[in-house]
Amino acid sequence: MRVIAQWAYRSRQLFAALLGRVSDSDMAEARSVLGFASYTVFAAMPRQYRLHGLTVYRTVRENGCDDPVVLQAALLHDCGKYDPISGRYVTGVHRMLVVG
Repeated sequence: MRVIAQWAYRSRQLFAALLGRVSDSDMAEARSVLGFASYTVFAAMPRQYRLHGLTVYRTVRENGCDDPVVLQAALLHDCGKYDPISGRYVTGVHRMLVVG
């Protein structure tokens, strides 16, 4: 049963990443939290990573956290999974299979 629940959870994440949008207002909010240098890293990430970071950021805020460092970490927690020079990144499918 746990395997099915995990598969369903990861599948929802995958479809949200494929179909979700990051709006200009989302990007403006991220910039206000991150500052210029960190925002540059965030803006360079693939859309699905930015979308996921914003989702985590909102969850953290909705649960009452207003610590700027924690909010920045929420937005940037996947930045190490993307190399802006080569353009290579860990795909959602790969994460779904590895993380399970």
